[in-house]
Amino acid sequence: MFNRQHDEAVMKTATPNAPSPWLSIRDVATRWRVCGRTVRRHIDSGLLPARKLGSLVRINEQDLRIFENRLPHQNHDLK
Repeated sequence: MFNRQHDEAVMKTATPNAPSPWLSIRDVATRWRVCGRTVRRHIDSGLLPARKLGSLVRINEQDLRIFENRLPHQNHDLK
């Protein structure tokens, strides 16, 4: 069932057309210009935090930026 109070609270805090802070594996792979398997390897190794939301895997934008800032050379050590 729908929860009217919850829906109203979400509407008040949501910004129209704001980018989601959660990225898919495909989003990250596109950003890094690598295949999805490369992103999954970083998740599986524990270096890149990810959350499982139902059957979907999502990476938080802030976690991704922290991971990227740890790399000595951007995009050179992702593969």
